[in-house]
Amino acid sequence: MGHLGEMLAGSRAMRWPLTLAMLDIDHFKRINDSAGHDVGDAVLCHFATQLRHQLRPMDAVGRIGGEEFLLVLTNTGIEGAALTLARIRQLIAESTETENQPVPEYTFSAGIALATADDSVDSIFRRADQALFQAKRDGRNRDWAVNSRSIRL
Repeated sequence: MGHLGEMLAGSRAMRWPLTLAMLDIDHFKRINDSAGHDVGDAVLCHFATQLRHQLRPMDAVGRIGGEEFLLVLTNTGIEGAALTLARIRQLIAESTETENQPVPEYTFSAGIALATADDSVDSIFRRADQALFQAKRDGRNRDWAVNSRSIRL
């Protein structure tokens, strides 16, 4: 999380908002179990490509593990993060292949956390993770934001 710490410090120095979005592909195990790991790998590659296409040079994306990804959005508040996630959902719905391999339909859930002045890397990461779990509890394929209060988007 060294890079995230640098981005958090940089956003404070510039007095820019910094938002984390933790994303998880919904029901990924079903994709692997029903279509096989090759198709699951194609979905992961497709998702990563769509994420990269929506980010600006000052943003960052990383795979946390499994089917979970983290977006770090610089100079972006919760509303801007929600708009970015909506664009990603649209791209996923319109794109059906990666590297000439078809991918099945899939969705993702996201937890969004806006950094506060008191945040450490661990605390903002934890809040984004808690928001992600709330989005999944609420039915998946949706966003949940948290800062001083929780907001279903």
